[in-house]
Amino acid sequence: MICKEFRHVMCPLRRLIFFNFLVMKVFLFRIILVLMIASGFACTSDSGKQEQELLLTGNPAIDGLTQEISKDPQNAELYAERARIYGQNEGFDEAIADLEKAIELDSLKLINYYALAELYLNYYQSLNALKTMEKAVELFPDHLPSRLKLAEYQLILRKHQDSMNTLGKVFERDAQNAEAFFWYAMNLKDLGKKEDAVPYFQKAVENDPELVDAWINLGQIFDEFENPIATQYFDSAIEMAPEDATVLHAKATHLQNNDKIRDAIECYKSISRIDPQYEAAYFNRGMLYLELDSIQKALNLFDITTKVRPTHVKAYFYRGLANELLGKKEDAKANYEQVLNFDPDHAEAKSALKKLKS
Repeated sequence: MICKEFRHVMCPLRRLIFFNFLVMKVFLFRIILVLMIASGFACTSDSGKQEQELLLTGNPAIDGLTQEISKDPQNAELYAERARIYGQNEGFDEAIADLEKAIELDSLKLINYYALAELYLNYYQSLNALKTMEKAVELFPDHLPSRLKLAEYQLILRKHQDSMNTLGKVFERDAQNAEAFFWYAMNLKDLGKKEDAVPYFQKAVENDPELVDAWINLGQIFDEFENPIATQYFDSAIEMAPEDATVLHAKATHLQNNDKIRDAIECYKSISRIDPQYEAAYFNRGMLYLELDSIQKALNLFDITTKVRPTHVKAYFYRGLANELLGKKEDAKANYEQVLNFDPDHAEAKSALKKLKS
């Protein structure tokens, strides 16, 4: 087994292979991802801004649309199309301005409200995103997808009662709306009322078996309750989306939480076959091999992780740990130093490096 001196790093491994890393399509992780992206935009360096400007300058598609707009300045569709291209090239200020202009020219084009709200959310203007969806619902009160989207945004802003009230309006028009059941359950889950959320998630999949996120949430909740039925819910999610790496990741997390380490490893292998760029599958498999004391296999997987994402700090740290366990002290030292290049305050890397040097 692994030496005692490394136990403070290794235990409990499963906390480092936790679910937040995985479900990019599951709602709460999607919120976290949006905020992370937004924070990245807010902290853009001068060089990053220059690179962004270069993307927008001399772009043939943007230049062409700008010329068309100069000839037809009242054409809302031209502004909306230019906004789309600006957004693709991270010109968020420009994209927002164009969509606002498109809505000013044609206030009844619903898709533009959706696009503008998404831009606001991605650009860390969540309140504006919410106001945009409120305006959409005000203009199109009978359009249920807009009310569902509003409920989602209200949940993002943790306006739970507002969100549930909005969903109540949906139920008045469609008592079996699967998405409404799903978002109602998400509100309850976010409020910590997981048991209360279960029947709503179940109603969601009864009305729409392809609502994969609901299956996954049911699996998560019953996993926390240590109820073996959780496996069936994860399997149902995989049945609906067998080639979705994030769904398989959910099942892998369930397996490792229940000490089925080798089954989890096989699940991660399946993910790597489906999506060779899915970094978490390599890193998490490496962590599980460490737990099995298969140090060389773990090291190989941490190597792959750093190739897929060269800034993966944890992969460098655990590559250092694996090298140290294999007696490759110089390689371990180089890995720990790389960690400190990325994160000078990384306490564990500092401690490991100090011990090696001494």
